[in-house]
Amino acid sequence: MKNKNAIIFFVLGALIIMEEVHRTAFTGGNMFFSKFENIVLKEYKESLKSDSSINNVIKVFTENYSTVNKDFNRDEDADMLLFQYGVYDWGDGKNLEIDFVRQLLKNDDIIQIHITIKIPYTEKFSNIDSYEEWYNSTTSDISIDSWRNKIQSMSIFETIDSMKYEIEIWKENAE
Repeated sequence: MKNKNAIIFFVLGALIIMEEVHRTAFTGGNMFFSKFENIVLKEYKESLKSDSSINNVIKVFTENYSTVNKDFNRDEDADMLLFQYGVYDWGDGKNLEIDFVRQLLKNDDIIQIHITIKIPYTEKFSNIDSYEEWYNSTTSDISIDSWRNKIQSMSIFETIDSMKYEIEIWKENAE
C-alpha cells in the first residue's frame, strides 16, 4: 500500500506542477519566452523611452520587424505584425486601446509582444468600432513601408490628436 500512496502523491505533484506551468504561461511569465522575444521587448522599451510619440511608436514597431530570427519562419506565419484598436473595459473602466503587436509562433506557443496605447474613454470614442489588420512580409501585397504609411494615415490618430495617453509595453503567451 505504501507504493500506491507514493504513486498517487507523485501523480498529484505532477498535476500541481503542470497547473503552475499553465498559469505562468497564461499570465505572461518568462517560462516560455526565449532570448529573442526579450530582445524585441527591450528594444521597444529603449527606443520609446525618450520619444513616445505616436509616429515614433509606429516607426519603432515596424522597423523592429526588420530584425529577423531564423527560429520564426515568416513563410509559415510564424512572425507577423498586428495593428488593432477598439474601446475595451478589462475591469478598470473603458479605455480606447491602440495595440501594436508582434506575434511569434514557436512550436505550439503563440508569443505576443505588445505596445499598447491606452486613453481613458470619452464620448469622442463612442462611434469607434474595433479594427485589426495583420502584416506578414512574405504574404502581403505591400511593403512594410507602405503598411506603415497606411497605419499612420488612419483616422484613429486624428481622433486622438493632442490627447494624453499611457503606453504599456508587455509580452504574453497568448495560447
